[in-house]
Amino acid sequence: MTKPKIIFTTPVLGYPPIGGPRLRIDNSLKALARVADLIVYSRVSKASLGGDAALEHFAHYARQFVFAPSVDPNKKEHNKRLIRFVDFFDLVKLAKRENVSIIWMGYGNISYGLALLLLLCTKLKIVIDTDSVWSRFVFRSLPHMRSKKLKFKKLRAGAKKLIQEFLGTRLADMTTAVSECDARYYRKFSKRVSIFSNVIDLQAYREIPAPRVTNPAVYLAGSFGPDSPMEESALWVINEVLPLVWTEIPELKFYIVGRGPTEKMLKLQNDKIIITGEVPSVMPYLCHVDAVLVPLQYESGTRFKILETAAVRVPIISTTLGAEGIDYAPGQDLLIADTAQAFAHMIRNIIKNKSFAKKLADHAYQHIALNYHIDRAEKEAKIILERVV
Repeated sequence: MTKPKIIFTTPVLGYPPIGGPRLRIDNSLKALARVADLIVYSRVSKASLGGDAALEHFAHYARQFVFAPSVDPNKKEHNKRLIRFVDFFDLVKLAKRENVSIIWMGYGNISYGLALLLLLCTKLKIVIDTDSVWSRFVFRSLPHMRSKKLKFKKLRAGAKKLIQEFLGTRLADMTTAVSECDARYYRKFSKRVSIFSNVIDLQAYREIPAPRVTNPAVYLAGSFGPDSPMEESALWVINEVLPLVWTEIPELKFYIVGRGPTEKMLKLQNDKIIITGEVPSVMPYLCHVDAVLVPLQYESGTRFKILETAAVRVPIISTTLGAEGIDYAPGQDLLIADTAQAFAHMIRNIIKNKSFAKKLADHAYQHIALNYHIDRAEKEAKIILERVV
């Protein structure tokens, strides 16, 4: 059977695929390559992508790799306001030249401008592939904003995104969601919604590197920034959770790994709080800590850090919201705690009870190996393309 031709375009792409956004795209390409004849149209420059090594990596999945004019250094610079239109016309020409009728928009929920141009001005079939409900994320952040000015700014941003989600979902030939939780939201606007899950490639986690941690240790990874959910999570753990743990386990170390640690966070680092910033690979930390923390207070989507942690058989402690969108058995696949006291208790239990920690981690591994592998995304992609065609 002939595979359908599709152009996959995205503003998020890179190799090696460090962090949830890049992992989402990398594993999506692996799944789509099994069921489609794939052309990648990158809205990320070659330098930001990872250079020749990245192009060699993506050549395994795409028969053609094209850079959008907006990121191609060989093409003349365009006014920022015109970039979206330049990329639009170039993408339409590519689709015509390659006889492609389907455009799959990776991270479509941050690409509604381009998506709406394609939907309103062409007859191409458009799949808006989402990683979360962005407006939900914005609205959830409102109680955490410290000033009325910032709160109003967030409110406007959330309202704008909600309008885009409504229009995009109503007009798109298909909108994808990473979980049933997100799908229920998008189905309020259209029945043309299908699941395209976050999945994990277990083959990528077979090699365990040498450790960069001193145990006992817990770990938090993400992209940080002022007033971000990750900054708030880190500060909550440092100020409210760990003091309760240190009374019994004073030698426990807390590793914070990822780009953009804020001034508030850096001021708190000491011999027990180690902030690394962005690293080439999280594996020397992730694979060797006693537990991974997912203490999110607000967000939307499905956390790759939970899937990655399960893949390397490390116990997970999360808030209810941190594990949103993932099918799990609390107390068997991971531990759930929503107060500082409960979170501290879970950490102490993991550190002190090694047999329980191993049982928890092994159960989580078996669960994601069975339910969150590339084969699942492949089946979902096939269903989506059959519905669109």
